[in-house]
Amino acid sequence: MGLGPSLVVVKRSSQGIEVAPRSTKGRRKQISLTDPKARRLLLQPPRPVSALPNINPRDADEDGEGFLRLSGKPSQSNARRRDMAQQRTVTTTIHPTVDSEDRDGFTSESDESSEAAEEESEGVALILTSRQMAIKKLEEKLREDPTSVQSWLGLLSHSISSVALDTKNSAKVRAEIAESILSRAVSAHPSNKASITLRLKHLRAGGEVWDERRLHREWDDALALRSVDVWMAWLDWKLSRSRDGMEGMMEDVVYALEHLRHTEIGGLRVQWRAAVILQQAGFIERATALFQSQAELAFHVPQSLVGQPTEVLLDSLEEFWESEHPRFGECEAKGWADWVSSGNPEYVVAPLPSSSLIPSLTVSEPFQRWATEESDCDLRFTVPTRSTDETDDPYSTVLFSDIRRLLVPLRTVEAKRIFRLIWLSFLGLHIPGFSKTLSDLSGENWDDRWTYTILTRPAYLRTLFPKDVMTARQLSDAQCGAIVGGERTFSRGVLPIKNWGHGTVDAYDGLVEAGWAKRDVEHVEEGFVRRIFQQCRVEGDDREWDSLAIAFENVVNNKSALKTSQSFLSSDERSLERWRIHAALERSRGKLDNARKVYNTVLISQGSQVGNLDAGDLWWTWAEMEWLAGQHEASQEVILKSVGVEGSLGVAVLRAKRQLEDNIQRSTANPISGKNGLDAWEPVRNRMAWTKSRALLELLTSSLPAALVILDNHMDRVDLSSATGTRELESLVMVSLALIYHYGVTLRNPCPPEMLRKRAEKALLLYPSNSFVLAMFLEGERGQGVWGKVREQLGDVMVDGEVRDKDLMRRMVDLWIESGWEHGRWQLEKERARSGLNSAVKHERTKGSPILWRFLIELEVIDGNLTQAKSLFFLAIKECPLVKELYLLAFGPLRSVFESRELTKVAEGMIERGLRLRKDLELEPAETDASGLRGRGDDYGEEDVEYNAEELRRLRPY
Repeated sequence: MGLGPSLVVVKRSSQGIEVAPRSTKGRRKQISLTDPKARRLLLQPPRPVSALPNINPRDADEDGEGFLRLSGKPSQSNARRRDMAQQRTVTTTIHPTVDSEDRDGFTSESDESSEAAEEESEGVALILTSRQMAIKKLEEKLREDPTSVQSWLGLLSHSISSVALDTKNSAKVRAEIAESILSRAVSAHPSNKASITLRLKHLRAGGEVWDERRLHREWDDALALRSVDVWMAWLDWKLSRSRDGMEGMMEDVVYALEHLRHTEIGGLRVQWRAAVILQQAGFIERATALFQSQAELAFHVPQSLVGQPTEVLLDSLEEFWESEHPRFGECEAKGWADWVSSGNPEYVVAPLPSSSLIPSLTVSEPFQRWATEESDCDLRFTVPTRSTDETDDPYSTVLFSDIRRLLVPLRTVEAKRIFRLIWLSFLGLHIPGFSKTLSDLSGENWDDRWTYTILTRPAYLRTLFPKDVMTARQLSDAQCGAIVGGERTFSRGVLPIKNWGHGTVDAYDGLVEAGWAKRDVEHVEEGFVRRIFQQCRVEGDDREWDSLAIAFENVVNNKSALKTSQSFLSSDERSLERWRIHAALERSRGKLDNARKVYNTVLISQGSQVGNLDAGDLWWTWAEMEWLAGQHEASQEVILKSVGVEGSLGVAVLRAKRQLEDNIQRSTANPISGKNGLDAWEPVRNRMAWTKSRALLELLTSSLPAALVILDNHMDRVDLSSATGTRELESLVMVSLALIYHYGVTLRNPCPPEMLRKRAEKALLLYPSNSFVLAMFLEGERGQGVWGKVREQLGDVMVDGEVRDKDLMRRMVDLWIESGWEHGRWQLEKERARSGLNSAVKHERTKGSPILWRFLIELEVIDGNLTQAKSLFFLAIKECPLVKELYLLAFGPLRSVFESRELTKVAEGMIERGLRLRKDLELEPAETDASGLRGRGDDYGEEDVEYNAEELRRLRPY
């Protein structure tokens, strides 16, 4: 053809040929994944596919041989298709729906719907995508019933799922879509305006698109509903703005408390929020003083003041507080009531030497030393000092006037019990699922974004970012010329972050490790917590609180826990619950013989508990202990004795099974209406104990699948209309998974891995944030060559075609899976972890959480991307302006990328926003950062050093 050696024909057509340089090896350039066109195609959702038009059979077989005739002239259908394409182009050009900048990130619903309408008008059948079909069905449901909140939420979820969080302007676009749909929802029916769920989502979406005037008007209208959840969301909104610093934020908290006097639990939620705000801003002594004074008001009211107005009580409590007598949780504390009954005596406080308030540090760099001292003091010194103590920090001493308006009068026993658990959670003793019980709308309770401050403590940082596990490993090796893959090592057991429904399992459950761990009490003052357990008891039966006290002692010192348990038994020997706890303590020490003595003495020697319906839990724990110890015959014997059956032959086993079924039916028939709390849960727990004994007996005499059928049948009969029924179902789901795990892993019996894997996958659909279910799911995926199912859980979780939001605990579990589940895989999974955390801080569900921002910055620091971490630092303090530990990151791990002047401005911002600085940030000229002087030439001299020193002295907070 006359082409030179450097050219080659790459394409032939009716219009000619196409040539290209031979360097392309005779092929056209293929589109790569990094090309802009490829990125746009990947981000676009699936397009509707047109079905083939109907063809006349006579035209299809015109030549008589079964072939379609191909005509050189354009057919009518081709012309029509070309006209449709031109019309679609004109419509898109004249009526653009989004900006060109945003079109790279997503394809709008209006484009898809307009194209679908055009094709339908031309008589062409459409094949809709699953998302479009779901939206169409939801629209039909809403036309029939516009009051269906779940349908509106489903429509919202499907609509915003088309916009990925990692695209440009995704937050604004998602907010605009959500605001449009929720505006329709609120105005569709008058009853929808009273829906707290719809109103909260509408307010959060409108916060991104409304102007200031409308935003304030909408919040005022929502607050008129007098809902605690709306007030909590309002406080979060005010905190994200915080234009008046800490002082203005405390005024907002007081304003909320004044409007929630009608609900004790609502007031406690707001008070907990205020304590966390004070703690995060550095005023930890004031937060502790708030809980101390609230405990005095709840548990130590003088008898002469019972029934008096709240102001009278607060005046008397102020006198006690200013007398500086030992307060709640402190040594020698006797309480407000004892002080009043003793005639208001004076108390001489021994001054605390100032040298004990200053920790010894060896950090040489001045900024880093200051930040380390601040962080260390915030962890160590939590109890307020007295006026006689030698300290230069005025904020360490708390006046009663600082906390008076934050106190809530508590009169019911339920409110006092809730307050105790709130205090334990604040101190760092995490109680799984507790915060969700404080709201009637569990789906809209987003308190987990700030209640789990324990996750940012050093012990949990080491757990979520384990250095020994994150170290890169050799993936393969060569032996005699053959490539051999390296051994894969996984972490096994319960996840480091425990999360499930409140009360589903207790700390003494043998199948699930549900108690506190050493890392939970690493930064907790043991004596202070012990005195809280002693002084916060309520009158009457308080076994639930005593069990928590023993669980705490068991973590600190097992022998001390046994002594505490014995002291409780000495005053209540007939309590089967206390004997169960005492036997569990012996089991935790490995003293199984001592535990058997306890069980045998209480259940058999006395002879009064054989066949006792209320003793089912104690019989079950004994049988469970023997089974986990490998004593299968002893376990079966215990179950038979529990129903009064002697022997081990087939007839005896059948009689025992029938009697166990009868006990289950009798437990179900016991009425629990009118009961609440522990009283309502005890009959349910006994019924579950008999059910578990029945399943274990089936396992010992038949097979594991037969035992699971017993549990499944009972789960099908659970009444989910009550809170106890919901808790019972989750507990039984966990028991079924634990039964499979211990049967196959702990006891090493032959068990197909598919059995645990399939059941864990189903359970994960019901409880996606349950840490035990997630642990069992990961156990089922061990040894699988592909991470497919695990990666599906790390991304967006789809349930019935709808994206399910992830709470904070689920985000933390995802992070641990990527960093600590498979040893040595961090280098391969860190991008996935980074992407997940970036999505979490932008998502509506977890946006504004300082915990997530802290972990995102820590990830970049560990990976060595300090410049990126610096950029994230400024975004973090913008989202969370009153969190001191985020500011201290600039002075600590990010010190090398910050100049001295930048750090000075950061310190100025902390002071302007009212954050607490324990020590002055004052540097001597000789200590000025050398890196800041480097590269500035002769222009940076003594005058600049003196100017910086004067500015630092001028900006002292005191």
